[in-house]
Amino acid sequence: MMPAGHVAASGIVSVVFLSLSKSVAGAVACFFSGILIDLDHALDFVVLRKKMFRSVQELKDFCLDKKGKIYLFLHSYELFFVLWALAIGSGVSPVYLGILYGMSTHLLLDQVTNTIYPLTYFFYYRSRLGFSKALFFRGQIREFDEMMAKR
Repeated sequence: MMPAGHVAASGIVSVVFLSLSKSVAGAVACFFSGILIDLDHALDFVVLRKKMFRSVQELKDFCLDKKGKIYLFLHSYELFFVLWALAIGSGVSPVYLGILYGMSTHLLLDQVTNTIYPLTYFFYYRSRLGFSKALFFRGQIREFDEMMAKR
């Protein structure tokens, strides 16, 4: 999903969160976490290119380039399992819950709307396939699709 979609979805989820929790701080956290989870794209740019991007367009071009690697540390179901387990296992603040709802909504919307392979948002799965960006472009890279079909 593109950033504008995440902003809209985060707005809706934050309003719902506010109406249920009555926590303004939690709703604000929900809104911003649903958007800022994408900061891992910028982190990947810096780590993989070993420089800072000069413009949003340069970062967008990096993200849409189908070649190379990408880690996306925050886009990871394993991370969410741990964070939700911690939330369920102990009393947490509305701000923490807001962050979890915002980030979880973002990841689920990415799973449903992006043309990815089904297990792409599992960090372990991406690591086993060398963190290939091609995992995020299902049906658009014939050689990769053929390799995945053999698995």
